[in-house]
Amino acid sequence: MTHGGDCSPCLKWQRRRALFNHDWLKNRYLLALETYLNILAGLVDNPGLEATYIDNILPEWELYSPEGIALIREFKTYMSPAVLFKMLPLRNCEPRERELLATLVDARWRERYPIATWTAEAQASWRGVQEAYRVLRCQIELCGLPRNTGALRPLAGYFEDYRTACRRIARSIELLPGTLRVT
Repeated sequence: MTHGGDCSPCLKWQRRRALFNHDWLKNRYLLALETYLNILAGLVDNPGLEATYIDNILPEWELYSPEGIALIREFKTYMSPAVLFKMLPLRNCEPRERELLATLVDARWRERYPIATWTAEAQASWRGVQEAYRVLRCQIELCGLPRNTGALRPLAGYFEDYRTACRRIARSIELLPGTLRVT
């Protein structure tokens, strides 16, 4: 059974997850990266994206990445059914009972679902995308100026590695349930 009600902490986490993973990473950032790879391969002509990708779109990772790692780190806190004991009517339980029950519910949740595996995979994916981004940026810097398609075409493999890492982190965050699971 999942809890679909308005549980403010989990609802905020769910919205943040959707904004980061679906709205930004998959539907904007990865699509732009895919198009840029097609530009490098000579399959697409998009002068606007070609002119802005390296300096404006690629660096968006640095702006959005803190939110992604925060979502991974906060998953256990905001999506454990123990959060229900912070809301009515369960928050009206006696404090000791509330703490004990919340601890038991959280432990059962962690036993029932592969929470540790999901978060470990997401953290590993996170490290992978951070490293792929760092390597790509270093390779771009080594190319020097001008940073046009012709100069960057030899780096297509690094862009592909970065795309793979971005897809992996998107899948890892997607695996973190977007609903509160209580059974």
